[in-house]
Amino acid sequence: MNNKFWNQEEPKIINFTLVERPETYQWEISWYIYEDLNSNWIKETTEKTMAWWKICIDKNNNNDCEENIEPFILTNNQGYYEFNWLTTWIYKILEIPHQNWILTNPTTKYYTINLSNWQKVTNKNFWNLKTKWK
Repeated sequence: MNNKFWNQEEPKIINFTLVERPETYQWEISWYIYEDLNSNWIKETTEKTMAWWKICIDKNNNNDCEENIEPFILTNNQGYYEFNWLTTWIYKILEIPHQNWILTNPTTKYYTINLSNWQKVTNKNFWNLKTKWK
């Protein structure tokens, strides 16, 4: 019998163990922060990613990031952010805009993400427009 589950030399089943997902398996939320020169929320060649910007998880749902209370992360040199090792929860993700920049998208100023079923959520971009120097 030519079956990958049978040992050809002996007529017995090769032992194997099914590995289940552990209860501690974690979820992830990630993507980029972009400059949005024309407020159209589309990445164009003249628009760059934004390095070293803060993104936070608003755990107490007050639309503010308290750095000593709530987790935050800085975007890397390519404007990428990633929250990993998350658990099932409803997350509110906020950006902390730099001085002289305004957030153009999301228009709500945050993303609400319900993580369940072993998700990796991507494409949660933040778009920013530079304002005049004050």
